[in-house]
Amino acid sequence: MSKNWSAEDFWQFSLGIYAIEDVKETCLALQNDFSVNVNILLLCGYLNLNNRQLSKLQFVDLSSFIAPSVADVEAIRQKRIVAKMNQPSIYSQLLAEELALEKLQQQNIIHFLNQHQTSIKSMSNLQVYLSSLDKQGDPDLECKIGHLDDLFSLHTVSTNIVS
Repeated sequence: MSKNWSAEDFWQFSLGIYAIEDVKETCLALQNDFSVNVNILLLCGYLNLNNRQLSKLQFVDLSSFIAPSVADVEAIRQKRIVAKMNQPSIYSQLLAEELALEKLQQQNIIHFLNQHQTSIKSMSNLQVYLSSLDKQGDPDLECKIGHLDDLFSLHTVSTNIVS
């Protein structure tokens, strides 16, 4: 099934779910401890909400597709972290630049999504993404992924009730 995915809808979804403190903390822990891409984590939740799924190979291809933007975001993030301690006057500017790059990365993700078929969701997108990283078997990683899956499920249920 083909769908015309909207970068703005994905961005708004991401802002809303990332505002949930437990989601934010879990995503950042996965990023910092396991080098997992937060935007792809958020995509997993967005796909769940839309009852769609990517395959393991599609997650591998997506990760390769956005690799240049991942490097750009990481470079600004490292500058921002240093600035927070040493140059607080430019911290806000770097944070805004990082956020703009994150949004651009999400636009790239949606561009990729619009070029590929998705299937009806049959299992956790987070678990499929995890398998694409070949990082299975780490109990702490799997626990955090399971917790994030639960948080996404709760958000999906509350979103469907409100809709």
